[in-house]
Formats: sequence, structure tokens, C-alpha cells
Amino acid sequence: HLMSEDGLGDFSFSVFPTRLPQDDVVVKVRAPRARDGIAYVKVNGGGEASLTFAAGSMVPQEVAVTYNTDAIALSITAVDLTLEVLVDKSESGGTEDARFLDADQSLPPVEIRLLPSLTNAAGAMSVTIQEGPGGTEILEGGFSSSYDVHLRPCTSPFKDVVKVTMVESVADQILLSKTELVGADFDNECKATITVDAVDDG
Repeated sequence: HLMSEDGLGDFSFSVFPTRLPQDDVVVKVRAPRARDGIAYVKVNGGGEASLTFAAGSMVPQEVAVTYNTDAIALSITAVDLTLEVLVDKSESGGTEDARFLDADQSLPPVEIRLLPSLTNAAGAMSVTIQEGPGGTEILEGGFSSSYDVHLRPCTSPFKDVVKVTMVESVADQILLSKTELVGADFDNECKATITVDAVDDG
């Protein structure tokens, strides 16, 4: 998931048990913290969300992820964050269903890349590639794909001097709509889209 300090990219996801609980099952979702101890993002409005699935309930519960405006501004580049999702096994207020306590639960983490804001003044600079959910897959015969390039910050002098160069991994088999980007190629949100095509050589 791609988010930014501007509040762009807020998202949500659902959590639900894959077997019917016989007693309370509690799942914790925890947001990573910056060096000052404040979380970069909020989950359901706070630094941690607690989801309780009562006996007999498999109804999905939603977790909303938003940027935390109280977080320290990024000062170097974009950062990769991981939301921790785990069964709460604490003795007080935690999971009561022994089956969920005794088994190792496989709960995949939620990955986030947090971009500096468009007007970041704390010194952070980044060029970030964002592919689609299925990656960048192409086939001969007009089956093209694309990816986005995000530039931060979106201010002078960085935008005036930046140059991003892209090279085809197999030059005679892949065509890029652009192989070089300069500041003028980025839109108002400092995003440029590159189209990728396969060379149709029969």
C-alpha cells in the first residue's frame, strides 16, 4: 500500500477467523512507531486496534489505516512500514478459545510504503516506483502494462534538477514509453506513468 504524509492513500482491510470461534478470539493490529515513539499511521483512529470475535461469529471486521498527522516528518526518504497483525494471547482480556492459543496462527503482515509530503521541508527526497497489484506483466500482441513513478518533494529546486533514467532489462524485447523523466514530466501530484510494451517480433 502506498501512502503519503499528505494523507493520500488511506485504505482499509478486513480481518476474520477462518474457523468458527468457540470462545472469544482477540486480534491486535499494531502500527509501527517513529523514533520519537509516535506511530506513523493510525489503525481505527489509534496506534493499536483490538478486534474481538465472539463465540460463533466469523463476521469480518474492518481496520481503517490513515496517516497520523502527529507523526514526525520524514527527513531522509520514503519509509517501509509493517502493520503487525497477531492473535492476542495475553491472560487478561485476550483470546479465550484454546484452539487459537495452542496453534501457531499465520496472519500475514500489512506492508506500507510511506512517501514524504509534496511540500516536505524536513529534507526527505525520494523517487518511488509503484507497480499494479499483479506487478508489471506484458505479452506480445498488445498486452501492455504500466507503473507509476512518484517524486518527492514536488518543489523547486529538487523538481528543477531531478532526472530519472530507466533502462529496459532486455533492450530488444521491451519498449518503455519514456526512458528518462525530468521535473516537467510529473503532474500536479508529482506522479508520472510509464507504459511498458513487449516488442512484437513474431
